[in-house]
Amino acid sequence: MKKGSAILWFVSVLLVLLVLTVSTPLTSAWSGSASLSPYTVYQGEPASFTVTVRINDSRATDVSWVWVHFGWQASGVGYYFKADDGTKDSISGYDSKNYTSTITVPQSALDQYSVEIRVHAQATGDWWAETQTSTDYVNVILIPTLQVSATGNPNSGTVPLTVSFNADVSGGLSPHTYSWSFGDGGTSSLANPSHTYTSAGSYTAQVTVTDGASYTNRQIRSDSVTITAITPTLQVSATGTPNSGTAPLTVNFQTIVGGGLSPYTYSWTFGDGSTSHTANPSHAYSSAGTYTAQVIVTDSASQTQTKSASITITVNPPPNPVGEIISNPAVIVLIIVVIIVAVVAVAVKKYRQAPVRRTRNR
Repeated sequence: MKKGSAILWFVSVLLVLLVLTVSTPLTSAWSGSASLSPYTVYQGEPASFTVTVRINDSRATDVSWVWVHFGWQASGVGYYFKADDGTKDSISGYDSKNYTSTITVPQSALDQYSVEIRVHAQATGDWWAETQTSTDYVNVILIPTLQVSATGNPNSGTVPLTVSFNADVSGGLSPHTYSWSFGDGGTSSLANPSHTYTSAGSYTAQVTVTDGASYTNRQIRSDSVTITAITPTLQVSATGTPNSGTAPLTVNFQTIVGGGLSPYTYSWTFGDGSTSHTANPSHAYSSAGTYTAQVIVTDSASQTQTKSASITITVNPPPNPVGEIISNPAVIVLIIVVIIVAVVAVAVKKYRQAPVRRTRNR
């Protein structure tokens, strides 16, 4: 190439660059910032971090990659929140975009650490992409101590006794898991279960709570509450209808039961050698006398409460027809009249049958 031609080519290029510069201003960099959240995380636990990239002017900006370095890491080591994979995210002017990544905080980290955030981007009108660096911080703290308190309401009463249990939990990491044992074989995995005790006794209900931390930091705590279930006092009364009369006398008995725990067993003795095991039996007394009918009731709570009640049945002898006739004055008068009439009738009959004697006239 001749020297003159080279000079002409060089001048032409300068003129093109000048025209481009005048028509499209050459900016120094895209305008924006980046921040990290959350600011507090737990030692040795996974944390979901979010980097927010904000655009501070009206131009759209293409983000190529986002890289974060935490103060607990070695120099030059970090995490890509947006990979440098050749793709770009476009963010409108004065807008923002979040990039999230889950990172496990080291077990050895326990302090406040600086955070370096690098964003490689290019705004509309820029000739090339540039990397901007923002700084932030994060606090690494210990997991709060797990504490558990168990309550039951009511904690005493008569069976069947329904108790509402509550596990008051603080500390540890959520989610928490629960394991209740009620002392009678019943269990539950709810935080605040209800349970019904059907047998009398003293029971220890215990809850074991496990927090949601990783295996290294997992905490397990237990607490218990005592529940007292008692059987209501057994009460028994008995009736018999009718409770007196003439033999043969059929009596309908009834057992009235309160308290205790069903089902019940019944044992009747009627005072004449007969028995029954039904609650409301009937019995016929065939002989006159005074009888004591007794019932013994036992409940099913494996308790020793047994009650009894008695009733007296008076059976009168059957009536004597002859005695009743004799003791009746009207009947006596009637008998006397009948006897008199009979005597008179016999006398008249004899009189008529006797021969008549006639007297001769002299």
